[in-house]
Amino acid sequence: MKSNRKGELLFIVVGMLMMAFLIILPTGYEDAVIYREAVRCKVKVLSTDESSVIYSGLIQSGEQICKVEILDGRYKGRELKGVNMLSGSLESDKIFKAGDKALVVISVDGQENPTNVTMSDYYRLDQELILAGLFTFFLIMIAGFNGMRAIFSFIISVLLIWKVLVPLYLNGYNPIAVGLLVTAFLTVMIIFFVWGIDIKSLSAIFISSIVIGSCGAMMDLAVDITSAVNEVVEKKPDIGWKEAFVSGMNVGRAAMGTYTPAGLFRRIY
Repeated sequence: MKSNRKGELLFIVVGMLMMAFLIILPTGYEDAVIYREAVRCKVKVLSTDESSVIYSGLIQSGEQICKVEILDGRYKGRELKGVNMLSGSLESDKIFKAGDKALVVISVDGQENPTNVTMSDYYRLDQELILAGLFTFFLIMIAGFNGMRAIFSFIISVLLIWKVLVPLYLNGYNPIAVGLLVTAFLTVMIIFFVWGIDIKSLSAIFISSIVIGSCGAMMDLAVDITSAVNEVVEKKPDIGWKEAFVSGMNVGRAAMGTYTPAGLFRRIY
């Protein structure tokens, strides 16, 4: 019991250290021009003007003019006119109305004066934070320490892509080599964080490395096969490695039989 607690504490410390390191890691693009010449902020829509909107049945194109009040940032309290560009796409276009909270991008000139306000989307960050908090709470409550390790691995994966993968791509490094290295590291990190460091994790990493290119599906399949074989070995400790290998191959064949058409259906639909 004490060793398990020490292992759990070690994973928590390692996870927090990795997150802290990635958060403070500079990317070299913190002071990029695109960030200096634009400001994202939350606004409240005061009124709208649809006189420039062109209606063609359900399709809307043109632009909607919105009078907005800035709710945060350096321009808080100011009232500006924002432009909501409509491209005729039912999937991405939205029509704002008075009272809506929206996310906008404010373009500024050299004197930090706002020159253009572009309506980006509805402001949902507060609701998304609530949902993320509820998801984290229930995941940890149901899955316990495994749920906490899954949250750590997810946050580290996002930070690694944001702080390492994308900056290396932008700096001109070989995308294939960088992608393979980051994918391999994420595979090892996620499996070790979720499962711990034992023979099952090492076996899953070996299976995943066979076709590392399809990382997500391969990790799921590797863990499924390894779990199945592990159950067989635990229920029948005297089983030989040959029989365990054959059982793993049989499970793998059955799983691959459903993974192949499932992948095709996902691409079709």
